[in-house]
Amino acid sequence: TTVTAPHVMNAFPVIDGLKILTERFGSDLSDPIRQQADFLASSFNESTQLFENAWGDLPGKSTGIVHQAAAAGGLLDAAETLEDESYLRIASANLKSCQEKWPGIFLNSVLNQTLKYIQVLSKLKRLDESEFEQYLPVLHRYQKVIDEMQEPFGAGVLLDQSIFNSLLMTVYE
Repeated sequence: TTVTAPHVMNAFPVIDGLKILTERFGSDLSDPIRQQADFLASSFNESTQLFENAWGDLPGKSTGIVHQAAAAGGLLDAAETLEDESYLRIASANLKSCQEKWPGIFLNSVLNQTLKYIQVLSKLKRLDESEFEQYLPVLHRYQKVIDEMQEPFGAGVLLDQSIFNSLLMTVYE
C-alpha cells in the first residue's frame, strides 16, 4: 500500500476559516491554527526554501506557484492571528524562493496562480511592509502587461483568454 503525505494546500483553507471564526466571534482557536501552521512549517524545506508535499495534480508531479503561495498564505494568516514571527519568516523565505524559481511568475499564463500569489503578497504587506516592497517592481510590471491586454467590452474590460485561459478559476479565489 502506498500512502501519500498530506498536501500543503489542505491546510490553508482550514487556517483561513479558523482565523475568520476567531475574528468574528472572539473564539480562541489558537491550538488548531497552530497545529495546521506547524504542519506547514514542518513541510518547509530549508535548503530549497519551498514546501514539500506540494505536488501538482497528482503525487509525483512537480510543484507550482499556487501550491507554494497557498501554503505561504496559510502561514501568514497564522503569523497574524498567533503573533508568531517564525511563521512570517518561513512564508517570507518561501515567497523569495518562488520569485527566484519562477521569475516570470506573474506572466505564466495561469491567472488563478498569479492571483493567489498576489493575494499572499497583500497578506505580507499587512505584516511586513518593508519585506513587501521588494515585490513592487514585478507587481508594476504585471500591472503594465495586464493594462495592455485589456480591451473595452460593454461596461467593463475583456482579457485576452488566449493568454490567460484560467479566468474562470478566479471565482473561488
